[in-house]
Amino acid sequence: MSKITNLIFKNANHYVTSGFGNRKVMNTKGGYTSSFHNGTDYGTNGVKLPQYAIENGTVLSCGTDSLGGKFVWVKYPRINVKMLHYHLSSVNCKTNQIVSKGTLLGYTGMSGKATGIHLHLSIVNLSNGEYLNPETYSYTEQNETSASVSSNSFFGNKSYFKRGDSCDNIGKVCYFFAEYFYGYFCKTREEAHKLLDGNLFGPYLEKWVKEFQERAKAEGRYDDNIDGYIGPKTLRALESYGFIY
Repeated sequence: MSKITNLIFKNANHYVTSGFGNRKVMNTKGGYTSSFHNGTDYGTNGVKLPQYAIENGTVLSCGTDSLGGKFVWVKYPRINVKMLHYHLSSVNCKTNQIVSKGTLLGYTGMSGKATGIHLHLSIVNLSNGEYLNPETYSYTEQNETSASVSSNSFFGNKSYFKRGDSCDNIGKVCYFFAEYFYGYFCKTREEAHKLLDGNLFGPYLEKWVKEFQERAKAEGRYDDNIDGYIGPKTLRALESYGFIY
């Protein structure tokens, strides 16, 4: 099996039952399937196996769709894709939940248009919306040590950024806030860019970081103090909204 599904199943036994691409239409308890299969199906010998996140990411949405299929969409910013776990028997996560390697997402099942217990896995490129073949998708596993070093290197010789600091990475945060969160205190992006111009951690950025922390905390994306500092946890929350450094 692929490296991705071995991580999803934690190496529990699974096998391909229906590949990616064109296939025959099937009649299921939930109705007829599409002639194009935008993912790959993996059988689990009739066992409801747990599904796990493969690395740091965010649950974009989860629940039950109009066809009765239980699903989880997970966004993985590092690799710029989102993944769909479908036909689940149960969902064990919530929308906007921050996940990491090994976080339980749910259990395989046969909800929706399905003829047996299995996982339907779809992978979508976030840049162009293209569906990718899970069996041929080239995945390099996230190295947790490297991820930590990368996060630490963002702060240089500091453990966090605060008001008065100035550097290129603070400028990247200012740009991200002005582009995506300008509505916190402004009506337009142009106005936001003027307030957050340059690489300085000024009073406006401090206010916006506090507001961001409060909102991210309410959505389950941040679990630290509302202090207006940009530390590793605030950086992680920013990443869950698409911030890339």
